[in-house]
Amino acid sequence: MSAKGNFLVHVKALSSIFKAKMRDELTKARIADNIPPEVWNQDWVVHCKSVGDGRAIIKYLGSYVFNVAISNTKIVDYDGENVTISYKKKNSNRTRKLTISVMEFIGRFLLHVLPHGFMKIRYYGFLAPACKTSLQQIREMICRLYEILRDIVLVKPPKKSKADSIRNQHTSPFHGECNFTHAKSIYI
Repeated sequence: MSAKGNFLVHVKALSSIFKAKMRDELTKARIADNIPPEVWNQDWVVHCKSVGDGRAIIKYLGSYVFNVAISNTKIVDYDGENVTISYKKKNSNRTRKLTISVMEFIGRFLLHVLPHGFMKIRYYGFLAPACKTSLQQIREMICRLYEILRDIVLVKPPKKSKADSIRNQHTSPFHGECNFTHAKSIYI
């Protein structure tokens, strides 16, 4: 099976790999027995698509990383049996209301609670509270590293390829704070 177009891996192959890895991880976690056996006999489809420059993904994930599942301001009413919440549909500014049972609300809320032992992303790396390095210092270090690598790693460029056009499209995530336009000259 070969990938067509701009795909790295054919969707059927990717789906088989994903299903096998998922089953392995569930087995390691000792919860694979809770999955109905017919799930493993079905064909899986792994949906992958380009995320563009990543801004939409950062915006989407940011709400999960830095906020709870629902803020108190979104809970409009609670009558002992039902909870009414306000929300906005994707691509709409209109506020809507949804009334659901308390148990449904709790179930939906718990979908966003991390399992025991997991931590939010912000507790790791440069976002950890103990990290004293500022974001500006990190940007400066990355730019300096780029300059060092640019001077050290330059070798004879290979013939033009499809990869060159991808390298040439790369833009700096630092909005001009350091220039990555020479990245097309670096070959490892």
